[in-house]
Amino acid sequence: MGSSGAQCIFTCLPLLETALEAAKQVGIPRHHVYLLELPEELAGNKTDNKSVGDLVQVGKELPPLEPLKWSKGEGARRTAFLCYSSGTSGLPKGVMISHRNVIANVIQTAAYEEVFRRTLKSDEHKYTENALGLLPFSHIYALVVINHVGLYRGDGIVVLPKFDFQQLLKSIQDHKISTLYLVPPVVILMARNKALLDKYDLGSVKAIYTGAAPLGQELANDIQRQHPTWLIRQAYGKQFKV
Repeated sequence: MGSSGAQCIFTCLPLLETALEAAKQVGIPRHHVYLLELPEELAGNKTDNKSVGDLVQVGKELPPLEPLKWSKGEGARRTAFLCYSSGTSGLPKGVMISHRNVIANVIQTAAYEEVFRRTLKSDEHKYTENALGLLPFSHIYALVVINHVGLYRGDGIVVLPKFDFQQLLKSIQDHKISTLYLVPPVVILMARNKALLDKYDLGSVKAIYTGAAPLGQELANDIQRQHPTWLIRQAYGKQFKV
């Protein structure tokens, strides 16, 4: 946060104490830490920090913002996001992602999905109705593929406040999630806990995407045997068929 020049933080109640400690270390005042609303069963204790809903109500009384006056090509140059590297070769480094970077990636992905659907000559794999929003939106995988591509296509995104395996499975069942955006460690959990998965209705799932690290062929085969109707798609390195 210090290197990015952030002036406020958006978090949720389960992570509030961590966010407040981080804010204190970089000099962000407590009243600049805002909360994203959660269902009551997940929210936890009350706090005096303002929520996004509070900001919306305040904004209704404010005058409209002035229109953006960007010069031609500014979207290609102006930074939209700072995505931080994992820090495997030193401290995490902020990577500047421009508006054009994100827009191009969104259009690429949406176009590929449309070609894939037409190749199948079926509506069975059309754009999803609900997708899983488990991964952190600070990572480019979730930021672009889940958040921006999903919203661009009009998908619903079911966002979980943190990783809890049983909560994940219950969310798939309750919200009829059809596409799961995952990373290999979560796929491993699913492959090794078939008995637990069988306790939930996962019939809505049509496809899983995995990225951020390679998914091994053996693991892909294991999960495919358990769920033969799922389409397994890898977005890291060379793709494979199962």
